[in-house]
Amino acid sequence: MKSLELSRYAVTIGAVTALLAGCVGPQPPISAPGAMPQTRTIAEHSHSDGSWGYGKKDLLYVSDQNGSDVNVFTYPKGKFVGTLTGFTGAEGLCSDTLGNVWITTAEGTYGTGTLVEFAHGGTTPVATLADPYGRPDACASDPNTGNLAVANGCADYSCGGGNGNVVVYAGGSGPPAKMLTPVWGTYDITYDSAGNIFVAGYENYEDSRLAWLPNGSSSFQDFNLKPRNIAARGVEWDGAYLLIGQGPHFHQFKLVDGYGVRVSMVPPYIDERAYLVLGNRLITAGGSGVLIYKYPTGTSPIKTISVPGSNIVGLTISLAQTH
Repeated sequence: MKSLELSRYAVTIGAVTALLAGCVGPQPPISAPGAMPQTRTIAEHSHSDGSWGYGKKDLLYVSDQNGSDVNVFTYPKGKFVGTLTGFTGAEGLCSDTLGNVWITTAEGTYGTGTLVEFAHGGTTPVATLADPYGRPDACASDPNTGNLAVANGCADYSCGGGNGNVVVYAGGSGPPAKMLTPVWGTYDITYDSAGNIFVAGYENYEDSRLAWLPNGSSSFQDFNLKPRNIAARGVEWDGAYLLIGQGPHFHQFKLVDGYGVRVSMVPPYIDERAYLVLGNRLITAGGSGVLIYKYPTGTSPIKTISVPGSNIVGLTISLAQTH
């Protein structure tokens, strides 16, 4: 899932600082905003300060893979704010505690990618990061450290059997630290409150799989679920449980002795590739746009936000800094 988890902060909680010292990758991934090739932005009613003028409003960002656009709305009202466009394959979205939003973009079918950062409500990039290790599918930001974790699928660029990887940018800048995962292709990534990282993905285009990096560990490992017949198409942290998407339900899992034990099912039927939790609301991608449910008991959406495009792959909420 190209999605983001939110409890009240932007995306994720945790730390991987201990891993970075021995995992440094190659050279300077950061560049000035003006050096971003093949990328531009279109901003309706942009202000002179390079924003839409919604600094006091929480904002919902929605990426459309087919159109390579990112549409922005006020949250929770769903008023259209503007569109960021011109990306090469906009996919995953995540945000940090300052309201900055990261967009993962792919430069080729199985090639390398770029991460583009925008300030809250901003219409021009404030930074870019090169991802030299694969196609970035999803990202997560650690509010405790500012580290940015990115899930890459198909590490050998050919999807011919190479496992995916996770790269971590300390403090949201480079150079990145790379770690291989047992997951072949990646859907989603999140932190839990203990600083563990979880990655959902697939094998051989069929079997869904969940891997995790325990906080303080140097390598990913399989994360087993009870019951075992749950295919992890997405994974998010709701503040207490791992929320795993597998239609027609979500499943809440708690961490027990290194594996996940299901505690309940959450009823909505949704597209499990893109969803997030913010307080007592579950925000998901649906056929008609973005659907908002009461969490964890809602069975019907309490609000629908119509979104242009046909293939929503990423959601995140950028919180205004007035809270």
